[in-house]
Formats: sequence, C-alpha cells, structure tokens
Amino acid sequence: MLTRKIIEHHEAWQGGERETAIIKTTVHALVEKLLDTTKSLSDQDKELVQEVFWQAAQMHPDLRKYENDWATRCIVQARLKATSSSASNKATKEIVADVAEIGRRTRSKPNKEYTL
Repeated sequence: MLTRKIIEHHEAWQGGERETAIIKTTVHALVEKLLDTTKSLSDQDKELVQEVFWQAAQMHPDLRKYENDWATRCIVQARLKATSSSASNKATKEIVADVAEIGRRTRSKPNKEYTL
C-alpha cells in the first residue's frame, strides 16, 4: 500500500541503496522538469504525472515491476511534499515580511485626527 513512507521503508521495495539513490535522482530531475513543484501530487496535471512515470520506467526498466507505478509515485509524492512545503513556507515568510513592512510604514506616518 502506498503511504508517504520513504521508498526504502516499503516492504515491497527491492532496490539496493545505490540503485535507489540513482532512481531517486532520475525521478527528482523529472519532477523538476515536468511538474509544478509548488503543488502537491493531487494538484498536478495527470498527463504530466503519467509522463514522469513513463520516462522513469524508460530509464529504469525495473520500475515496471511495481504495480500501478506505486514505487515511482511514492518517490514523486515525497519529492513534491518536500518542494511544495518549502514553497509554501517561503511564501508565508514573504507575506509575513510584507505585513511587517506595512506595519513599519504605518507606524512611521504621523497620526491624523479624523472627524466626521
């Protein structure tokens, strides 16, 4: 069953340490090239996700033995979780910085008394 576990922790994964590192490097490069790394797997264009799976299997035929591309999906999902979280954290930090800057500008302006 697919979970967010690291691929090496799946009982059905048969790759060795070196092979796993090489496959992960390939899949990560395909993710960077073809997918929007600010979005989760479920928010990706399905055709592009299938293209990642297909290209990964072309480069690493052993991936074909994993039913429904679960091994490749696991690597893609973990990569997108990391990159989309990073993008989200960066965006949040930028928003906080912008709000802080607005606050500084507002405080530096003299208070005007308004009457109706």
